[in-house]
Amino acid sequence: MLMLALAPGTTIGAEKRASMTVVMDDNYPPYIFRDAAGTLSGYLVDSWKLWESKTGVPVTLLASDWAVAQKRMKEGQADVIDT
Repeated sequence: MLMLALAPGTTIGAEKRASMTVVMDDNYPPYIFRDAAGTLSGYLVDSWKLWESKTGVPVTLLASDWAVAQKRMKEGQADVIDT
């Protein structure tokens, strides 16, 4: 996971971020998947929620096909791509 570089106590920049957008695959259970209602679930969702609560930085998770996630990252639509 890329979260190590973003762990509390790690310097990202001089200022605290207002928010972060994380892109990822949406079908890699048990790490990330959509439940019967279409809601994102899995270890990565839980990890990012914990990171958000510890840092106070809101995180938006965008899960999609892996190729789409890579494209979003490449085009600057996300701050982090998680695997």
